[in-house]
This record gives sequence, structure tokens and C-alpha cells, in this order.
Amino acid sequence: MMPLHTHLHLKDEHVVWQRRMSPLALWPFWLLGLATIWLYGLGLLFWLYAAVKWVRVRYLVTSRRVISAEDHYAFLLRVETCEIPLAEVTDIAVSRGWMGDLLGYADVTIHGDGRAVTLSGLRHPDELRETLRPYL
Repeated sequence: MMPLHTHLHLKDEHVVWQRRMSPLALWPFWLLGLATIWLYGLGLLFWLYAAVKWVRVRYLVTSRRVISAEDHYAFLLRVETCEIPLAEVTDIAVSRGWMGDLLGYADVTIHGDGRAVTLSGLRHPDELRETLRPYL
């Protein structure tokens, strides 16, 4: 896995906040794995997918921008990022479905000038809101 600092392009940029997707947000895959484990171990594939997804997705707020990063191992460790400069952040929207309420996670969408970054399956979205409050 590429270290988090490889996403920082400017030398005066530093990480202010970082988290991963909540493992509970991947509940459909955990449940499918449990339901199909008896079928020649098929459930192990669902559990493996959930674990790899959890490891691959990272969320960062730096001193300059908000970043959602996902590692893609199939293409020589390519990292796909969605980002918004903090200066462009205009709104933060939190959406939580019934399962998110039950398991304690939410999807947070950060809106900027004509674009948005969604941080899916995030525990404690109020932490992120407090981190971004000085920039709004």
C-alpha cells in the first residue's frame, strides 16, 4: 500500500484528519459471506472482498484539500483520488440510511465549486464536520 504522504504534493501540506471506511458499512458482504460459507466456502470470497475494500479506501483532510483515495492493485498500485481544495468547500451533507443508523455510519458528501467528494461509510461524521468548520 502506498503511504498516505504520497498524496501530498506540496511540501507545506500536512494531514489534519484521516480515516478509513467503517468495516460495518460493508455489512452486505459480511452477511453474504455468512450466508454462503456452507456453499464450498464461497462466503470466504465475500469476506475477502470486504476486507480488501476496507484496506483500499482512505479519506484525508490536509491543510489544503479533502481527498478520497482508493488503491487499485491491478494497475501497478495506481491510486485513484477525488479531491476538493478547502478554499472551494461550500457545503457538507450527511446522509444516513436506516442501516447506517443501526450500525453507526454515514455517507458524507463535501460540495465544492461545481464538484463533490463523497466519503462513504464514515463513522463519526461530526468529527469531519468539526475539522472542516474553520474552512466554511
